[in-house]
Amino acid sequence: MRMFVCKMPLEKNGTLVLEKKDFHYLRNVLRLNAGDMIKVRIENSSEEFSDLNMTICKIDDAQKKIVLQKCAENSSENFGEKNSCALRAKYFLFQFLPKPQKLELIVRQATECGVSFVVPIVGEYTQGGCEKTLQNASRYERIIREARQQSGSAVETKILPAQSLDSALEFWRRETYDFSAQEKRAFVLYERSENTTAFGKAFFANESDSQKCDSNKIKSCAIAVGCEGGIAPAEFARLLEAGFLGVHFNTNILRCETAALYGMAAIQSAIEN
Repeated sequence: MRMFVCKMPLEKNGTLVLEKKDFHYLRNVLRLNAGDMIKVRIENSSEEFSDLNMTICKIDDAQKKIVLQKCAENSSENFGEKNSCALRAKYFLFQFLPKPQKLELIVRQATECGVSFVVPIVGEYTQGGCEKTLQNASRYERIIREARQQSGSAVETKILPAQSLDSALEFWRRETYDFSAQEKRAFVLYERSENTTAFGKAFFANESDSQKCDSNKIKSCAIAVGCEGGIAPAEFARLLEAGFLGVHFNTNILRCETAALYGMAAIQSAIEN
């Protein structure tokens, strides 16, 4: 069942009246008709369950309005589909700022993958003015919302303000301060092969004969990805110093937006599966 994320509260009679962009999405993108059911996540809701099964009870194409009605059965037992897709770990994407159009794609894909935080970094190779795109917060909120609706992600993805590498590393340190070495992993994808290793070896870098690394114990995992020009050598060294493990994928040359998705998919496959 598709999921729709909404910040509007329910009416007292259990209905939800949507119009404008919401109407367009439900009617023209999801192509819903009267009688169809959809799972709706009410954000900032006072309801006992923010995830609701709702029925499309009325569509007014002339007024471009659509009315949803809350179904009676909305207990937690009805959301096995959501629970079965729950991610074991929390994921972070430290993305050196690319051009705005590429960043939008990266944010959309990261949201679909269930990344908790996208942390934009202003690096040495970041083109001047790219950080200004983040001033349009409403646009990124819409991108994240639409990506969550499309993918059904239960993770509330957030994009942080553009910041320096040191600030981003401090954020990672705070987020994982209470975790042991076995409970956290951090990687930096590097286009060069020096001071890097294969993904499999990097992922299990802390394993030994007496204490093997158990992916089931990992609670937080991060990857750092460069922008169009990659990551500067000094920045790569700083990431290694902060505990990130250098990884070089033996593949074709990847664009930054492809590398972010490719890297996150590899990490999630290793942890979640």
